[in-house]
Amino acid sequence: MTILSARISKFVLMMPLLGMVCLAKADVIFTEDFDDQPDWHSGLEINDLGGLNPFNVRGDTFDGADAEQFRDKGYTLPSGWDSARQSPVWAGSFGDAGFPENVEILAENSDKARGGAGKSLVIYRQSTGNLSYQWPSDGQLDVKLSTPQEELYVRFWMRFSDNWTPIDTVTSGMTKLFRISSVDEDGNPFSAFSDGDSAPIFVWGYQGTPDFGVRHLYTFRADPQETNYSMTNPPLRNVPSTNLSLNYQGHIRDLNGDGTEDNVVTLPSLITDNPLGSDGIVKHDDVWGGGIWRKMEFYVKMNSAPGALDGVTMVWMDG
Repeated sequence: MTILSARISKFVLMMPLLGMVCLAKADVIFTEDFDDQPDWHSGLEINDLGGLNPFNVRGDTFDGADAEQFRDKGYTLPSGWDSARQSPVWAGSFGDAGFPENVEILAENSDKARGGAGKSLVIYRQSTGNLSYQWPSDGQLDVKLSTPQEELYVRFWMRFSDNWTPIDTVTSGMTKLFRISSVDEDGNPFSAFSDGDSAPIFVWGYQGTPDFGVRHLYTFRADPQETNYSMTNPPLRNVPSTNLSLNYQGHIRDLNGDGTEDNVVTLPSLITDNPLGSDGIVKHDDVWGGGIWRKMEFYVKMNSAPGALDGVTMVWMDG
């Protein structure tokens, strides 16, 4: 069994003014560095309020802290955050002595904070330990914006655990890292799919395969989710790949998929120091090795009208 974690430090959410893309003129609508947060984790006994019990792939169900936790329903959450979800495979609150909780903000995790001091958000992704190489555990911490936005800029720093098990040599695995979603009024932010409460949605994720190396995933879900959840009517356009499982070779050089390179890649491989993808298949350690902190930035803008297909998504890694 391998414990995996992603760590996020200094979360900043910004709203560009008057539709301007110039981020220097944006209002900060949410920011978080976690240092001033009291110790908190997703398995607190105080959050056993009779809601959905967490369960795991071992077939166990636990009468402990609820799987879904909401501030407006009386749950104790970090200051400024509105909901959390946990489904660990192993955790101390599940009776697994010595194991961390699924989602943690703890002073004792200072070695996992950027700069080696203070606090950060630590989310543990755990394998089943069997030959299917599944990664069923999932943890989320969400903030609900008081006013709906049509465009957002988000910046945060993250790293993978030093003992992350790369999937370069085994069966494909996927991990969702960050999401922006619109939730129906009085809906559940953890209820998606065509019969759920969330859409549109943008998700950034991580994937690795033996044949194609580490990849970055971009998932878009449309509204109304009942009829166009997978964004097939009309389909996305001006994207590097229609399945949006993108490699660090050609896809980040040809951003609109027209066969012509339109992006100069300067981000170096952590192994060879050459531009990412110029040496062939990119592995986990090329991008995330050595416990490096990466600055991730996202800009998303909604379509101006249903079917207009003029929305924008931009992603930066270390600038």
